[in-house]
Amino acid sequence: MSALDMSLDQLMKRGSSRPAKGGGPGKVSASSRAIRRPAPYAAAKSAGKGSGRAQPQGGKSVYVGNLAWDVSWQDLKDHFKTVGQVLNADVMMEPGTTRSKGCGLVTFANARDAATAISTLHDTELNGRLIFVREDRDAGTGIGAVGGKGGGGGAAGAGASVYVGNLAWDVSWQDLKDHFKTVGQVLHADVMMEPGTTRSKGCGLVTFANARDAATAISTLHDTELNGRLIFVREDRDAGTGIGAVGGKGGGGGAAGAGASVYVGNLAWDVSWQDLKDHFKTVGQVLHADVMMEPGTTRSKGCGLVTFANARDAATAISTLHDTELNGRLIFVREDREGGAGVGMAGRGGSAVAPTDGCKVFVGGLPRETTWMDLKDMFREAGSVVRADVAQAPDGTSKGYGTVLLGSTREAAKAIQLFNETEYQGRTIQVRPDAHP
Repeated sequence: MSALDMSLDQLMKRGSSRPAKGGGPGKVSASSRAIRRPAPYAAAKSAGKGSGRAQPQGGKSVYVGNLAWDVSWQDLKDHFKTVGQVLNADVMMEPGTTRSKGCGLVTFANARDAATAISTLHDTELNGRLIFVREDRDAGTGIGAVGGKGGGGGAAGAGASVYVGNLAWDVSWQDLKDHFKTVGQVLHADVMMEPGTTRSKGCGLVTFANARDAATAISTLHDTELNGRLIFVREDRDAGTGIGAVGGKGGGGGAAGAGASVYVGNLAWDVSWQDLKDHFKTVGQVLHADVMMEPGTTRSKGCGLVTFANARDAATAISTLHDTELNGRLIFVREDREGGAGVGMAGRGGSAVAPTDGCKVFVGGLPRETTWMDLKDMFREAGSVVRADVAQAPDGTSKGYGTVLLGSTREAAKAIQLFNETEYQGRTIQVRPDAHP
């Protein structure tokens, strides 16, 4: 009988009765099966062989997200060894840098400890942030050569981050995360801070698990309100470079250095951040451009900030773009007196800037009886008042307007936010950047 006419049972009996020769169809020995087993199912090696570290195994690894930037592998290991034996802990890094991606992997000696970590360490605090812990969905692949996990559930891929601007000063990373997790899984959220301080720059980054959720965030959360301000959301144009060591987004491998930002005043109300960027990129690489907005609105405050890749381009902008026309108005451009230092640190680390330098605002609609002392007392709520003046006619009577010189650009912005279009002694006053600082 030919093999084609045999039943399955007959074929199996026929095969089992034959001796196992060479490459024939006879019974395969256990040792042969082990050799021929496809690679993904090969017998497990002892931990760490060949790589100098323990290899993640199915069910024994957990993914940890929302890590603070300063968390090290040792911090991660110390936090997780409270629930079991940790074979390996890694914080993912931006390719070719020592900057954390804000997430990591922890591998335990057994799956039971990994499950305990998920149930007990999720939403616990590590270095001031609540981390999230879940199963490693790419167990067995390792972290990889570029410092990030690939595929479903690992580190975010290309296009998975969004930039968020016009944030209120009191928005925290948790507020940002809560606002954006309504459209997808947020791996990391961060508010950029002034170097060496806990003061917000008014912008941040949100990283999603995939590019689809990031696109949804741009289309649905742009121009939504967060803590009283309408935020703008766009793609992160520097994805892959990291936020940088000083709390701002970098371009070409790092964040902008000291002196790389300029303050721009006397902007026309219709100037957008894109107009600002287009105007200033004629003199150098612009990393970021922002137009300051009235709280809870899309109305410009008439001023903004532009950050360059280096201080040389910023200096060129000041020398060549000051008093140039943008949308029908002559803008003024000067150094950002907080660039590279914390707000209120007079002299910027010993540079030539005098302690009395600051940012001046114009105050209109003042009652005639208002004195410079009244003005100074009122604006102290916004920050350090260097000087306050009320304009006077030749006969000594008030002209109904004045100026206030505040210690920093940020304090001036806060003053505009606090006092513009508010009532003072029965009159509505106007506060805006002074056109002649």
